[in-house]
Amino acid sequence: GGIINSFSKVEEVKSAAAYNAIRTSDADVLINPQYIVEEGNWNPFYKLIKVKVTGYPGKIISIKNSN
Repeated sequence: GGIINSFSKVEEVKSAAAYNAIRTSDADVLINPQYIVEEGNWNPFYKLIKVKVTGYPGKIISIKNSN
């Protein structure tokens, strides 16, 4: 437990939510992601973390060298 472990778990779930949003929208990037995090401690052995992510899906069309 502890604050550090809880923070890392929330970040892990946020990363998974962003990955799923990009994958399901067939985007390459997620622009300006905003996260809504809900945590539930209804059991001392189990913690529920729900994350909803919103943002703008972006598609990379080309990459150009500036030289």
